[in-house]
Amino acid sequence: MKLDLSSFKKAVKSLEQAIEISNKLIKGANTPEEKFFKAGVIQNFEFTYELSWKIIQRCIELYFNPGIEVVTRRDLFRMAFKYNLIEDPKDWYEYQQNRNITSHAYDELKADAVYQIAKIFIEDAKYLLAKLEEVNNEQ
Repeated sequence: MKLDLSSFKKAVKSLEQAIEISNKLIKGANTPEEKFFKAGVIQNFEFTYELSWKIIQRCIELYFNPGIEVVTRRDLFRMAFKYNLIEDPKDWYEYQQNRNITSHAYDELKADAVYQIAKIFIEDAKYLLAKLEEVNNEQ
């Protein structure tokens, strides 16, 4: 049995496209249009991040440690690092904090911070996807 990566691939691609479009269109004028594009990136970040940790958990359960019960996401990210699925768990702790920000309150400064994190996160999401594909191909 292989891990189904199709939803995660689509999410990564969608986030990457949202970032590419926003990079072309956002000039720092803080117009309603720019806020709209930032919101799209943030929404894609939220969705892709949620899929990321869930697919990490499934991968660890399927390939590395069947039957394991992961207590926290911090534990999950430490395990993902141990199995070489991610490069630095500290980055993933920060992504979790930023994901939490988006679900509790909206304000422009927080939105801008999450928008900037999403532009960093995409590289780690692509790295994770490549590693998951490698693991899948080895099985």
